[in-house]
This record gives sequence, structure tokens and C-alpha cells, in this order.
Amino acid sequence: MLPDIELTPYYNLKLPISKKEVQFRPYCVGEELTFLTHIESENKEDIIGSLINLVKNCVKEKDLFDDLTLIDFTYLLVNIRAKSKGEIIEIQKKCGKCESTEILAFDVIKSLKFENEKVTKQVFDLSDKISLEMSVVPFSYIKDVINVEDENDLKLFTIACSIKKIVIDGKIYNKLEPEEVIEKFLKKATTPQIKTIVDKMNDMVSLKSVVECECKCGHKDSIEMENILSFLS
Repeated sequence: MLPDIELTPYYNLKLPISKKEVQFRPYCVGEELTFLTHIESENKEDIIGSLINLVKNCVKEKDLFDDLTLIDFTYLLVNIRAKSKGEIIEIQKKCGKCESTEILAFDVIKSLKFENEKVTKQVFDLSDKISLEMSVVPFSYIKDVINVEDENDLKLFTIACSIKKIVIDGKIYNKLEPEEVIEKFLKKATTPQIKTIVDKMNDMVSLKSVVECECKCGHKDSIEMENILSFLS
């Protein structure tokens, strides 16, 4: 009987937000098949749960996920994918001018773009009595928003997940649940106050995958990969 055989090498990676060093391996064929089975089921909770398990299985440092940010998770996922199936991803792109459809191949690692890379936290006064501390949303956010379909609800939930501390008249409130922040704080805020919070959040670090492309007709365009599952194509 064959013993358990370790065929996959481990690689070192420094995460952009936490700056932690992690060791990861490529996912194997069996793990990929399990994940693809969940994608075919089209059950959102199963897909996201399977995606998280796929990443966790490939990382030695299991406690890493206790306080992992969504940006670090995405960065880790992209690197795992690159070592598992190669750095080149192919997607279909419809030209905005001639409307022809072509296969676009791009390097998934090189497509990653950071904005405001050094701003991982925001601390500011919202009023004379209220101040906030905001940080990058946790990776668990992708599970929490599975069933949030309304655009306004999604906006409020995203803001709530970014708020780590609220100080009211000198009293500190932390360990906050997003639902509580939405009902007891955000829904009672004014439109200018929400705008201030959103502006501060938008000034923090973000990670995008941007692909520049040019059609055979000469039309130039760019694509932003917004869906995290797109990295596993």
C-alpha cells in the first residue's frame, strides 16, 4: 500500500497588509475537483466555504486566518492559483467598439495593482463627540455578504465591516458586530456623515486586478477583475 506522498513544494510569501510571512503550496487535483463541484452546484454558501477551505488547506500557518484581511486573502489566493495552474489566465473579452469577442490572456500576478498601499487604518472625528477608527475589511466579509443583494444594504454592510472602533463622549466601543453598527449607528447618521466615512474608507489601501487590452480593430480598453472567483479561471 502506498504511503501518503507529499508531491507539492511550499513557497514563501509576505502578505501586503499584515506583513506576515506565510508558507503555502499549490492546490492538488483532488482539491480543485472538490472546489469545481461546489461551483457547479451554484450554491453561494457552498462555493465561498469551499474557496476558503481550499486556501486554508494550502497554508501551513492555520492561525493566520484568525485576523486575516480580505486584501491579504485575495493576494494569497492569487499566488496559490499562480503556483497551481500557472500565472496566465484566459478570459473572454467583448470589444466595446467592434463588439467582436476574443480570448484575452494576462499575467494574474502582474495585473495586481495597489492603491493607497500605506494607508491601512483611518482615525478621524465625525463630530465633536464622535470619532471612528476604520481598517481593511476582514476576509470573513466574503461569507457575510453572500445573501446581501440590495445595493444600499451592501454599501452599509461594507462600511460597518470597516469600522473597528467608535468613541462616543470618550467611551470606547469595539468588538462591534456589523448588524449592530448598521442599526444603531449608520442608519442614524446624516448623509454628509456617511459621505465622510465613505471618503475615508476609499482613501485606504485597495487591491485590484486591472488588465489593459487592445482589440484587433485598434480599440484600447481595460478590465477590472472584481469577482474573487475570477482568479481561479
